[in-house]
Amino acid sequence: RLSQFSKNNNLLKAHRLWVKMIKANAMITIPTVLFLIYTAPEFISLLFTSEYRDSALVFQISILTLFLQMLGYGYLLRAFARTKSVLKANLIRTIIAVPVGYFLIKQFGVYGASMLFLFSFSLNTIIQLYETKKLLKINFKAFIPWNYFLKLFLISSFCLCLLFIIDINKVNLFNYMLTSSIIYFPILFIILVKYKFLKIEDIKETVYKVFKK
Repeated sequence: RLSQFSKNNNLLKAHRLWVKMIKANAMITIPTVLFLIYTAPEFISLLFTSEYRDSALVFQISILTLFLQMLGYGYLLRAFARTKSVLKANLIRTIIAVPVGYFLIKQFGVYGASMLFLFSFSLNTIIQLYETKKLLKINFKAFIPWNYFLKLFLISSFCLCLLFIIDINKVNLFNYMLTSSIIYFPILFIILVKYKFLKIEDIKETVYKVFKK
């Protein structure tokens, strides 16, 4: 679809489709990443034993990049053949990341490496989003659905607060993760449906298409 709009140089429709895409990405990414950040110590311990519990911070820092990846920051640039902008972003990222990475890794070791990963990913994303905004010739507020993202963050954070009722000291790791998931995701789903972030009709249609294939 984006390539079709690019052939007609229809920036408005391309932007609308891109926003629709990143909203769909955000609905999955924001709640899931927040849940994993909150439960990271238990999640890592469950997967790799408690000896790796301290590596949860590395995991938490690294998965923050998913918030950036959900934006599909290079989609429009590639669709409209602005590959020079993508190349420029990657080049600037590389030039800056090398000295920054040396400092971070030297000072903070493996934590520095995860911070470098987040930093370089963020820098590349910001530059490409800036180039995309220039391409679309649109104001900052209308460029990205900020209010939509904020509402998802708030709803997800509210659902995370409900997990405080679980006493990790009284259950094993598997039961903790299972109980947390059972509390968090169904309540989140109900709220998203209630406030029309999700529509039952769309869910039924998607399920039908999946099983039809």
